[in-house]
Amino acid sequence: MRFHMLAPDEMEHYLLDDSSLIIDLRERKDYEKGHIGNAVNVPYHDWKNYTHSAEFQKIQKNKNVILYCERGPTSFAAAKELTERGIPVSVLVGGIRAYRGNLKEKY
Repeated sequence: MRFHMLAPDEMEHYLLDDSSLIIDLRERKDYEKGHIGNAVNVPYHDWKNYTHSAEFQKIQKNKNVILYCERGPTSFAAAKELTERGIPVSVLVGGIRAYRGNLKEKY
């Protein structure tokens, strides 16, 4: 199974879709400086714990999982882990650096 590569200009569609779970894999401090829409922050060092949690197991069955990081490599690694477990996932190509939409800040 392969993961879907999502072009930056496609991201707006998923922001309007409440059936998507958008996950920002960057560190908390970077997430708070600016993140995409309603993305949840799961720093990559917490990734395995999060994806094996009961919460994630329940959520991912009903959501389109979309991952992004700073530039792409981290989200590709995370996506590979999920696809090996049979979980469909999309990755934002180029990460947040490629995204041209508005970012939200955490206050």
